[in-house]
Amino acid sequence: MRLDDLKLFTSVVQLGSFTAAANALDLPRANVSRRIGELEKHLNAQLFFRTTRKLRLTQHGEVYYQELLKVVEGIERAQEA
Repeated sequence: MRLDDLKLFTSVVQLGSFTAAANALDLPRANVSRRIGELEKHLNAQLFFRTTRKLRLTQHGEVYYQELLKVVEGIERAQEA
């Protein structure tokens, strides 16, 4: 698990879709999907409910997202210092 993957996860949540995150980060959509899948596998938890038209967080995904925001913000502050 890499910090970039954690930031990618938060981007997907904030932007509401894999496609929007891929466009914002200038990545192929398939790459975003694969990396999120690898993150889920590493965590052994499904983070998103996926349909062809909608993406939403699971309960695990919501908890993970809220905790991850604190961690990522802390890391970014540390890097700036």
